[in-house]
Amino acid sequence: MKIGFDAKRALLNDTGLGVYARNLIQSCLTYYPSHDYHLFSTAAKSYLESQLVGDFSIHFPENSLDKTLPSLWRSNRIVADLQQQKIDLFHGLSNELPFGIGRLNKIKKVVTIHDVLFLSHPAQYPWIDRQIYKAKVQNACDAADYIIAISEATKKALIARFDVKETKIEVIYQPCDAVFNSIVAPEQLFDFRQKHQLPDRFIVQVSSFFPRKNQLNLVKAFHKIHHQIPQKLLLVGGFQSERKVVEQYVVKNNLSPRVQFINHLSTSALAMLYQMADLMVYPSVAEGFGIPIVEGLASGLTVLASDINCFKEVGGEAIYYCDTLDEIAFSEALLWALKNPILSPIMQTQLEKFEPKNLTNQLMNVYEK
Repeated sequence: MKIGFDAKRALLNDTGLGVYARNLIQSCLTYYPSHDYHLFSTAAKSYLESQLVGDFSIHFPENSLDKTLPSLWRSNRIVADLQQQKIDLFHGLSNELPFGIGRLNKIKKVVTIHDVLFLSHPAQYPWIDRQIYKAKVQNACDAADYIIAISEATKKALIARFDVKETKIEVIYQPCDAVFNSIVAPEQLFDFRQKHQLPDRFIVQVSSFFPRKNQLNLVKAFHKIHHQIPQKLLLVGGFQSERKVVEQYVVKNNLSPRVQFINHLSTSALAMLYQMADLMVYPSVAEGFGIPIVEGLASGLTVLASDINCFKEVGGEAIYYCDTLDEIAFSEALLWALKNPILSPIMQTQLEKFEPKNLTNQLMNVYEK
């Protein structure tokens, strides 16, 4: 089968949707190498492209108009290229399919929908972005032969908000990178600790800085207990405006010696970080899935997360939950999780849901329908 992917996120985004796209493409290359894979993207970062191992072709905009307006090419004019390459199936990996692809009966269409948070949490998205996202998701749901939802929570949201038939949606979870299952040599961990000036013991939280990610409440909860524990708090993420808010709170409350900020890290660097941490916290109040939870479990790390439905779906009984909007309850949960690490056998049982080969088999079953 000649399979095409919308690979913009895979080849340009280090985190989030980029991680999902690369993991899915790599799983296909690893477990089903006999298919003919074609990646379509407006551009590519060489270090992200090099992470994909296997036989595949990459296609970029070719004529002057498409090079000048790459977003237009990706959202519409790419359809002509799919026909020219005789693609049998095209998979949009990040909530969208090209406009006009629905008219092409010879090409099977699959789209992955990660979440519809722009509808459930509209205050955190500009008005114009909400209109664009809604139009793209609606077009994708209408054009797709099958929709892959990354969680039951996302499936329910699609049925409720876009009136999608349940039979059209398959829930296929997201696997994490195999690097999180690997044991890193002590000398590598030592060098990594020295390079980033990491404390001996720490709590880690990894995500972009947006209000719904809830890092500020994590810092406030940590503030209440920091004098009771030896661990420092490590926040890993970029320079969004919310990070400035968190940084200001840290400085104002004299927490700088106990709270450390690190910019985005590579996947292999995150794996090392998790293996050195005492606890991973994921306080977000709205997500479509929660891949850091899977990464934490794969690393043998005790995880504390918000008590939202999709996290309970991902973590099961293998992680701790609390109301991360309640600072007192959150601080008490931090203490409890630090004193009561979860046993590895419980983690391994939960991780069976995210075994890459099984998830890829599920994906191929969708492709072959």
